[in-house]
Amino acid sequence: MNGTRQSSVLLPDDLPGYRRERIGNAHVIARDEALPFVLEAIATAGTLYAYAGTCPEAEVIAGRGTVYLIPGPGPSRWVVRRLTHGGLLSPLTRDRFLRGGTPRPFNELYLGLKLQDRGIATPGISAAVIYPSGPIYRGEVARDEIIDALDLAACLFGESFNARQRLQALAASGRLLGSLHRAGVVHPDLNLRNVLIKWSDEAARAYILDLEKCRIVPQVSRRRRERMLQRFRRSARKFAKRTGKQISAVEWERFDAAYVEALGGST
Repeated sequence: MNGTRQSSVLLPDDLPGYRRERIGNAHVIARDEALPFVLEAIATAGTLYAYAGTCPEAEVIAGRGTVYLIPGPGPSRWVVRRLTHGGLLSPLTRDRFLRGGTPRPFNELYLGLKLQDRGIATPGISAAVIYPSGPIYRGEVARDEIIDALDLAACLFGESFNARQRLQALAASGRLLGSLHRAGVVHPDLNLRNVLIKWSDEAARAYILDLEKCRIVPQVSRRRRERMLQRFRRSARKFAKRTGKQISAVEWERFDAAYVEALGGST
C-alpha cells in the first residue's frame, strides 16, 4: 500500500460499528466492514474519490461537481462525492476547506447517525475521509445508494411523474422538512436536489442529503425556519424558470400542510 498505515482507534461509543484509521495523510472513518475496502481504494488511487473515478463500473451522477455511483464492498452501491464550496467564491476555494472544528465529512456522518436515531430518513454513510494539508483539508463522503430514488427536482420538473405523484412527493418533502425543524436541525442548503424521493407500495418517502454544514440546536426559531423554506422555494423557482414548468398553488398547499403537521401543528 502507498503511505504509512497506522493502527486503528475505536471511536466513542455513540458511533457503534465505525472505526477510525489513517493511511498516509488520509484520516478515515468508516464502517467496520467497509474499512478494508476504503483503505485499499486510497492506497490504489490516492483518494477514495479518485478510485471511484477510475472504477470501470462507475456511473456518473449529475449535480454540483461530479458524483460517482460505484459498487461497494458488499451487495450495496455507494455514492461517492468530493465536498466542494458553492457560491461566488467557489471557483477560487473549490474543494479546499479551512481546518478547525469538526471537518465537514465527519460532521455529515455524525449528523446522519443522529437523524436516523430520531427517525428522520437520510442515507447511511459508509465512509468519510479528509486529507489535511497545512491549514486546509479536502474531504469526501461515501453514502449508501437509495435504490430507484430520484431527487425532488426530477420528480417535479421531469417528464415521468403524474399529478398524483407530484402531490405525494411534495407532501413527503413537507413532512421531512417539518420533522427536521422539529428536531432542531439547521440545514443551510435546503434545495430540491438535497431531497430524495423513493416510492414504495404507492407511497413516497423523502430522504435528506448533504448534511455536512448542518447542526442541531435546541429549537429552530420561526425566522430561521422561514429563511430555510425561502431558500427551498427559490430553488423550485430556478427549476421552474429553467424548464417552463410550475408548481401549482394546490401543490404548495399540500407541501405546507404536511410541513405544519410534522412540525407539530403550528408555525
